[in-house]
Amino acid sequence: MWRTPRVVPGRAPWPLGGRLATESVAVLFTDIVGSTELASNLAPDVADELRRGHFSVPRQTIAEVGGTEVKNLGDGLMMVFPVASAALRCAVLMQQGVSLDNRRRQQELIGLRVGLSGGESPSRTPITAGIPSWKRP
Repeated sequence: MWRTPRVVPGRAPWPLGGRLATESVAVLFTDIVGSTELASNLAPDVADELRRGHFSVPRQTIAEVGGTEVKNLGDGLMMVFPVASAALRCAVLMQQGVSLDNRRRQQELIGLRVGLSGGESPSRTPITAGIPSWKRP
């Protein structure tokens, strides 16, 4: 498990001679559009079943593309990918999958928002505090 390095005056807190080893990652977030309103208009068990059914589409796409789910945000997911093109492909496929699922269901339509960010992350460490390290594909 990764721990925050202890800072000692006059000594570098990071390995590799004081430099932090990093790698590029892409982080993808999803959000169910109007989830609070949707849940308030349905019985709790129906809303929960709808949400669970919805998440099957993004989770299948994450597995197909080679990403890793880091966190369930209640009405969305946080995922990481080793390259931005995989995250972008996943975002498009998830939106297409949710659209297809909506056409099949034809009731209680679900909108899916996605957000994509990329940058450097410390190598082999959690993306955020308290979340286990993600597995490399």
